[in-house]
Formats: sequence, C-alpha cells, structure tokens
Amino acid sequence: METAKAVRIGRALAEADLVIIGASNGLDMAEGLNLFCADAHFQEAYGDLAQADGIGCILQGLASPDASVRRRWAERFHQKEYLEYEPGSLMNGLRRLTEHADTFVVTCNIDGHFARAGFDENRVLETEGCSYSFVNWEMLSVRPN
Repeated sequence: METAKAVRIGRALAEADLVIIGASNGLDMAEGLNLFCADAHFQEAYGDLAQADGIGCILQGLASPDASVRRRWAERFHQKEYLEYEPGSLMNGLRRLTEHADTFVVTCNIDGHFARAGFDENRVLETEGCSYSFVNWEMLSVRPN
C-alpha cells in the first residue's frame, strides 16, 4: 500500500467514532487457518481425522453427510480453532486500531476469533453461524447408539 494512502487511512480510522469491520475467510487465512485446503495446519490439527474419515479439508469434514463424522469434526474444530485459539498480530493489531471507537463486526467466519480476540461478542455478527453453536447443534442432533 502506498505510504500516503496508509497514512490517510490511519488518520481517518483514528478519528472515527464508529467502525464497522467486514471480514471473510481471507482474514482467517492471513492468521493461518484455511478451511479449504490440506495445508500444514490442517495436517497437524486434523491429520488423524482426515486419514480415518477420508477428508481433504476442514469444510469437507464439517459438512460430511455422515453425522458421526460431522460430529467428530465439529468437536475438533471447536477445540482447535476456538478453545485453543490465540489471537495473532493481525487480529491484535485490528483490535488495537479500533478499540477507541464503537466497533461492530460482520463476518462469515465461523470460528469465533473476533470474540476470542477481545471484540465485544454482542457486536459481532457471524452470518454463517459460529463453531460454538455448531458444536452444540451437532451434540443435540447425534445420539450415541
């Protein structure tokens, strides 16, 4: 980004009373979470499940037509991407840049990272749901034999 443009954006952001953040999977990818491919993170966090279930990416596991597979993947996703999530420099920087203003977030990301990074969860709209709700739904919809 050009320096002058970055300075203008920084100044406008610093003076803003209200900030609305729109975020998609690109933000997750920048922080190392790619739901669409079998990268190094996928292999480390999900490799055993992927091999056992024949799954090629996180979304494929979460959307499996097999309810027991879907449940296993939902539980692991919630553990790895929500409970164990530590905000990176990108998310921490975004929070610091906007903490002076009334900040709202609209995101299609399902991982709850904004709330985990300190954004007010009552001001975060996750348009495609969140892993916490998804895991609870899976737990209620799949009964052990």
